[in-house]
Amino acid sequence: MPKDASPDGGAPGRDHAPVRVSGMQAKLHRWAAADPGRRFDDLYNFVCDPATLLIAYRRVAGNRSARTAGVDGLTVADVERETGVPGFLDDLRAHLKADPSDAAFLARAGASAMVMASFVPERKIRELWDLTRRRTELARAAGWEAQRLEKELEDTGMKLAAVLTDLVGVTGREILEALVAGERDPHLLADFAVGRARAKIPALVEALDCEFTDHHAFTVRHFLDEIDRWKQVIASFDERIATLLADHQPDLDLLDTIPGVGRLAAEIIIAETSGDMAQFPSAHHLA
Repeated sequence: MPKDASPDGGAPGRDHAPVRVSGMQAKLHRWAAADPGRRFDDLYNFVCDPATLLIAYRRVAGNRSARTAGVDGLTVADVERETGVPGFLDDLRAHLKADPSDAAFLARAGASAMVMASFVPERKIRELWDLTRRRTELARAAGWEAQRLEKELEDTGMKLAAVLTDLVGVTGREILEALVAGERDPHLLADFAVGRARAKIPALVEALDCEFTDHHAFTVRHFLDEIDRWKQVIASFDERIATLLADHQPDLDLLDTIPGVGRLAAEIIIAETSGDMAQFPSAHHLA
């Protein structure tokens, strides 16, 4: 490995760990692609690098099984409560640096095909990972704003959520916009219902009988604007993801035929698996 690319030298702060590790992974991929027979003699230092250990810890902590104790008998919660993540990783790094025999065993096991190769997709798919996962986070944030909006409406005594499935759907949005604009008559507000919601007008009239003040109008306006902002950001992610998945349209169409799998789920499946099942020996390995 070139001296100017030593992964253990001049490590930045832990806040820069994702950028540092991603950059090193990109370099390793580039060097390996340019020279398939190249031997990397300094990878152990990269494994022991504080940034690498931190990223590895974050990924383990984000797994569904993070609440289950590992071989050391500790869960993520135990680590964070008893030693703290920095202290835990410092101890782990000291152990790895002092006793590299574990790494040597893994290297021999990998060379003899005793260990399955890790799934490392091409850069385009890794970018899709980032985008689809971030889009999920954004959608969750938009959902939280909708929950805050519902709570604010409950403060007025309004039970709109008990009648409408989606508070910010077409009917709900029309009613809320009218409330913010100053309309307070439950009958006039209920008349904004559209489509199948018009069959619920009597229930809407009853649900809209509340104490909606100017303060509520201000806060509802804020929540609606926040939801709109999140939706705009999500739309930009949708557009970017669609661009990167243009070559996978046949796969997306095929996945969309599976009951319960829509466009978003199909995009996530492609992003997580690259769409190439040949690299997974069995369904168990894919799972």
